Amino acid sequence: MTDTPEAPDVPDPLLLLDTALWELRRAWALPGSALRWEERLSTPKALTQATVIEAVAAGSPDGGRQVSVGVVGIRLNVDDSTASRLVSAAVDAGYLRRGAPTSDRRRRLLTVTAKGRRFRDRARAVRRGALAELLESWEDRDVRALAELLTAFTAQLSADRSQDRG
Repeated sequence: MTDTPEAPDVPDPLLLLDTALWELRRAWALPGSALRWEERLSTPKALTQATVIEAVAAGSPDGGRQVSVGVVGIRLNVDDSTASRLVSAAVDAGYLRRGAPTSDRRRRLLTVTAKGRRFRDRARAVRRGALAELLESWEDRDVRALAELLTAFTAQLSADRSQDRG
């Protein structure tokens, strides 16, 4: 986006976007939000569990299927000890399985269990349903435009993060 002078009565689109992203984060993550994850999934810490499962289900950065705790930490933007606690909770709940790789016995690799896949499917259905409720008054073309723009935005964020790590 280029810097162009705006008329005084036209809001700065970057400020509007920044405000919207903060509100989106709050709506997505806070207990009691309009999305009501725990209530809809009848699971304590549902959003946290779903996030950990998604991080593992995405596979390893090299295209493999198994993921380490370190990769979960990177994907969730948390330190190693926090990632380890989150993974342990998901393992204890039966959503993930730890396994030792053959090449390095110190690293524990993670896979999503059948129970984890069922939870992931249910969480995705709940998220889709919540979005459908929130956007039911929108025109289909507007929902599609929002989806396409947010997809492009998150792809840019991912590309920028990859460059920062590489």
